[in-house]
Amino acid sequence: MKIIAQLVGFLGIIISFIIYQQKDRKKLLVWKLVSDTVWMLHYALLGAYSAVAVTIIGVIRETVYLNEGKKWANKKFWIVIFCLINALFAFYTWKGLFSLLPTIASLIAVVSFAMRKPKITRFFSFPISFCMITYDFFTGSIAGIANETFTITSSIIGLIRHDIKK
Repeated sequence: MKIIAQLVGFLGIIISFIIYQQKDRKKLLVWKLVSDTVWMLHYALLGAYSAVAVTIIGVIRETVYLNEGKKWANKKFWIVIFCLINALFAFYTWKGLFSLLPTIASLIAVVSFAMRKPKITRFFSFPISFCMITYDFFTGSIAGIANETFTITSSIIGLIRHDIKK
């Protein structure tokens, strides 16, 4: 099962690299949604339930943010809901202090993906990745460690291409 989990994770790496190369916020969110779906499966196969919980929140978060023009997707309301759900999931998936790292990463992601500027989202990818790379180390997610390394690289490239060059 662990080999299958790592293979799914390596598919997630490919998808994750694409996220921070997007200039358009909507495309960034679509790729993040696809990525979170793949990572949810990866972490479920590893039994890393704190990460499964936050990727479930991520899938819902991206779905809401992609529909922000609709009345039901009022951003301020959802930010509070996502933070409360994160706290609840952290309680139910508690396996020690390291199990809080995905929750911290998810809370940062809730705020960063709510922002209208991809530059801000790219910037906040760094603390998110540092939380997750530490968690991946503890859960044995080789693909997760590689993914966060590539995510940091992709964020740097995206910042240079889209934000610093301007």
